[in-house]
Amino acid sequence: MNSTTAPEGFPLLKTTAKFGITTLLLLAASLAPAASTQYFIDDSIGDLSQGDLTTSTLTADGFIKPPVKREMLSAIPTSIVWDVLEIDGTRYIATGHDGKLFKQSKKGKAELVHDFEEPALYALAEGKSDSILVAASPSGKIHRVTKKGEVSTFAETAAGTVWALLRTDKALIASTGSPASLIKIDDKGTTESLLALPEVLNILDVKALPKSKDLVIATQGPGFIIRVSPDGKRRVLLDPSQEEVRRLAVSEDGTIIAAINGMRSPGGKTLERMGDGARMEGGNKPRPESFLVRIKPDGLVEEFWTSPESPIHDIHLAQDGSIIVAAGSAGNLIRAYPDGRADRIGIANEELVTRLAAAKNGRILAGTGAEAALYEITPGEMASGIYDSRVYDAKEISKFGRIYGILDKARGEITIQTRTGNTAKPDTSWVDWSAPITFGGEVVSTSPAGRFFQYRINLTPSKADPQPAVDVVRVFYTETNRAPRVTAINLGGAGVPPSGRDVGPAGGPPPGGGPSGRQNGAPSAPGASGAPPVGMDISWTAQDSNNDQLMFALDIKLLGTSAWISLEDDLRQPRYSFDTKAFADGEYRLRVTATDKMDNPDGEEKSGSLESAIVRIDNSQPAINDLKADIDKAKAVVSFSTADAASIMRKASYRLNTEYPRPLVPADGVFDQKTETFKFTIDLKDVPRPALLTISLTDEAGNTAIRKVVVE
Repeated sequence: MNSTTAPEGFPLLKTTAKFGITTLLLLAASLAPAASTQYFIDDSIGDLSQGDLTTSTLTADGFIKPPVKREMLSAIPTSIVWDVLEIDGTRYIATGHDGKLFKQSKKGKAELVHDFEEPALYALAEGKSDSILVAASPSGKIHRVTKKGEVSTFAETAAGTVWALLRTDKALIASTGSPASLIKIDDKGTTESLLALPEVLNILDVKALPKSKDLVIATQGPGFIIRVSPDGKRRVLLDPSQEEVRRLAVSEDGTIIAAINGMRSPGGKTLERMGDGARMEGGNKPRPESFLVRIKPDGLVEEFWTSPESPIHDIHLAQDGSIIVAAGSAGNLIRAYPDGRADRIGIANEELVTRLAAAKNGRILAGTGAEAALYEITPGEMASGIYDSRVYDAKEISKFGRIYGILDKARGEITIQTRTGNTAKPDTSWVDWSAPITFGGEVVSTSPAGRFFQYRINLTPSKADPQPAVDVVRVFYTETNRAPRVTAINLGGAGVPPSGRDVGPAGGPPPGGGPSGRQNGAPSAPGASGAPPVGMDISWTAQDSNNDQLMFALDIKLLGTSAWISLEDDLRQPRYSFDTKAFADGEYRLRVTATDKMDNPDGEEKSGSLESAIVRIDNSQPAINDLKADIDKAKAVVSFSTADAASIMRKASYRLNTEYPRPLVPADGVFDQKTETFKFTIDLKDVPRPALLTISLTDEAGNTAIRKVVVE
């Protein structure tokens, strides 16, 4: 993509789209820290071709320009147009799938001339005495229609389908299928077989070669290009190993242009020149790639353009030597140049452009399918056009700012509009298009914030500049800042029940897990690197949809009070440990607050908080009271009671001498109170005296009390 003019402060891209992308990406890297201003860019044919080219042209060198002048002459009340013929300003239109012939004057609607019994009318030709010859299929008949609408059978080809009609100086030539043949027909309707081709299914097209009486034909099933002399001798010009040669065009110097449909056979990229006696081989061949080849008068063959859409339906040789191509299933019209470049010159409003036919003064008639219509195209003139960009997804609700464009030297009349929405496909929920703003290379979007964005360029030719053009468009935007979210708090150490019950919201990671927002690796708070004698370990997870870097604050509050006490307000890692001895016994909540102020200017930062479940701080050991041991020779009956100021008892055990500890349960069988009573019996048989009895008691906070008794 070449560019010649750039607005102030906007880099001038030169030579290729690839260079342009690299330049702008480097610039973006220097402009934008994380999660700040970003931009969308259209600076290649691939980017621009994703927009709506219905009424605009995308040139071979990557410019958006006004479309070739195109006018809809008439809607046709049938399914599809197969052929068009213009005679003295009246257009005759052959259609399917109901076999109707229409005519249309310069400014009038299409009128039905005749409804034939056959379902398809594939070809038209001018007959004698101002009549029209109509090829009907599958009867293979050629009907004659007078100006008054009188219909008669002119000739019978004995074939199933007549695909094309060619009027020469001395006769009418019909190309057919089932069987594939060329039939010569004189003015009286007498038929003569000129060529039979049992090796193929259909002869789809036939053209006359200038300065010669020879014909050239295109076949299908398989595809060949064959030269035919007046005496019926044939010479294969090309066997491209494709299924179909769809259409032919012949220039004044005898150069043949052919549209070929079908996938290349293995190793078949190079098309070779075929001389006299070239052998034709039948058989099925694969599809569907489509391309154009050129056969020069000396027989040299070259493939010079591959269609971006398949199949090619028709081609037409324009006066300037370019080839107008109708291809694909989206109504694409393309202008291909002899050097292999191509412009997308617009899209028909219907699904298919099925026929391109010559009209006076270099104009072209185009017939369409799906919803049949007739258009007139003037390749040498430009009309006002609109280009709608692809829909951009900013991923988040965003504010859109300046739009920069690189324009051709002569800017002409160019305006730009924008719109935004929050659905991937524009619908009634999107805001309307903004008012048109003159686009000289820099404007500011006036559309409100949204996730999705689209721009529209309006191009109006003028006498001073018949082809205003836009090369590169770059749209800057900034995501609307959203508050970060703390999604889970996980606790360990003092205050956490020994059962491991999760006291934070479900779904959090184990202690030490990090948030999804980026972290800068700064040291954690004091105490995080080493466990204190009595400490609480806290970790959390946090998310930021803007991918901003997060900073955290941690607070604590005693239940029943309203004041939060700050533990730390500048944490860079999602974890913290602190010594609970500094706090009175009781039940508390912790609060983690995440802020994105490191990546947003003052006044635009956001924060989000989450409170933990209730945690208990208990720095007091439980008490073992009223310890008694009734001892005789065989056993000892031991009893005691316990009390704790803040926590419920969690476990108890005893050990005699160095034996392993034996668990104890309260008298009521459940650890569920701050006070419990215990009574148990120890078997002293074979126990040497004196023996040391050790009793251990632990509360929910992990505080442990130990009492020892000597058994005599």
